[in-house]
Amino acid sequence: MKALKLISLIFVFVSLTNNIFSQDKIYLKTKKIIECKIIEFGTDAIKYKFVDTRQDLTFSISKVVFEDGTVMDVQSNEMLNSDNYIDDRPNAIKFNYLSPLAGSFQFSYEHSIKPRISLEGNAGIIGLGFNTSYEHPLGMLGGFGIKFMAPPDFFLENMKFAHILNGLYVNPNIQFSTFGRDNHVYSTTFPVVDQIIRTNSSGIAILISVGRQTVYSNVFLFDYNAGFGYGFTTNNNTLTTNMFTTNYNFISFGSQFPIAFSWNFRIGFLFNGKKEIEAN
Repeated sequence: MKALKLISLIFVFVSLTNNIFSQDKIYLKTKKIIECKIIEFGTDAIKYKFVDTRQDLTFSISKVVFEDGTVMDVQSNEMLNSDNYIDDRPNAIKFNYLSPLAGSFQFSYEHSIKPRISLEGNAGIIGLGFNTSYEHPLGMLGGFGIKFMAPPDFFLENMKFAHILNGLYVNPNIQFSTFGRDNHVYSTTFPVVDQIIRTNSSGIAILISVGRQTVYSNVFLFDYNAGFGYGFTTNNNTLTTNMFTTNYNFISFGSQFPIAFSWNFRIGFLFNGKKEIEAN
């Protein structure tokens, strides 16, 4: 009987010792360590209870060490967690919907490199569009830039972007073009004579574009933006060097006032990369 009581006391002592020395540890951002028992692990909060009071609390932490020694870091901002966007198609091919009306065909490609940041390049053929019979333009254009998606004004638990390419953005970009077209010079005397001068032009612009991109069903998107910055255009016609110039992917105001601006309305389709296609 005494042996049974002794065994029971030893068992109780071991259990109490195990509870004391095998508790979870929570490391606060203030470097304070809380020894407790974790009962729920959320995305931005952890619920725990003290062994003596058994009261649940919620607080902000940096990492947790479980009683088995496992260390787990808490994601401070789930909106930047790439795992939340694993099903989002990170690539888009876009067509500048209004560009043919201005005498060119323009398209672009965008690739998301991480949440809220993507790279974008554009290219186009000048002369492939409508209303080209008067000036007969012929040339090419291009550009590249990086997109920074704007965060929302507020955060909620488990909140994430509607899509990795969706939302307001700021896009620093460089645009360039080179082309030739006919300039019509009319005489000031009667009879009026239309003299055609072939002008070859090259231009470059450094722009800051602000826009919004909206993704539908992870398949289709709309992208519209406006840009403003510095632009420079040179050509072989001294009569038009300091004049308002349409460079097809931006508009500049000449060497004496090197200001440029642009606007775009694009429609596009999303697709997975090569690795994702092979995995499927």
